[in-house]
Amino acid sequence: RLKMTNRSSQVRRMCAFTGFQIRSSKNDSNRKSKNWNAWWAHPLAPSDARWKSVRDFQRVNHFPGTFCIGRKDRLTRALTRLRRRVGKEGATFYPKTFLLPSEYEGWKKEYKES
Repeated sequence: RLKMTNRSSQVRRMCAFTGFQIRSSKNDSNRKSKNWNAWWAHPLAPSDARWKSVRDFQRVNHFPGTFCIGRKDRLTRALTRLRRRVGKEGATFYPKTFLLPSEYEGWKKEYKES
């Protein structure tokens, strides 16, 4: 069973295709039910109380506090902050990265030099 707290039509189609049942959450008793295997939701804050009710066998599509790594632009910003904090030598595990279109000129210069 899949618990859904957002309205992703692609996920609904995938569930229909694979035979997963989508658990209805129209009333409070279903909303608080722990009878589900996977939970498809918007990112929740780490302090959200709903994380405490997730059991070992249940799977979620977002983990608390990881929103900054789930999108390439936010990951790039986080890695740029890391590089500024620890220096270039301390952050060599990822390639030079650019946010386009705002850093297009820098990307173009790097492309020509490489």
